[in-house]
Amino acid sequence: MVLNQAFDKESISNLLFLKRLADEGRGLEVSGDGVLKFAHLIGAGLADFNMKVFDARTNTLRYSVLLSDKGRAIVNAWFSGDRAAVQAALNPSTRGQ
Repeated sequence: MVLNQAFDKESISNLLFLKRLADEGRGLEVSGDGVLKFAHLIGAGLADFNMKVFDARTNTLRYSVLLSDKGRAIVNAWFSGDRAAVQAALNPSTRGQ
């Protein structure tokens, strides 16, 4: 419920997709416009992106998109079913209070 209030359905789906890839030990390589698909997650600190490779043949950049530590903590807390853990993961400044 907390994640549904904080993020739209597409962002939650993208977050779960990145978690699944991470669990399988795989990454995601996308073009620049593919990075924009994850903009909400990147902006919220739940995903990271890095330039992976420049393809001189096509004159394009490729990027890797992966779950950040914060994103991993939120998904793990969400799967645990512990609402307080999800809220703490979403707002780490309230931990321990």
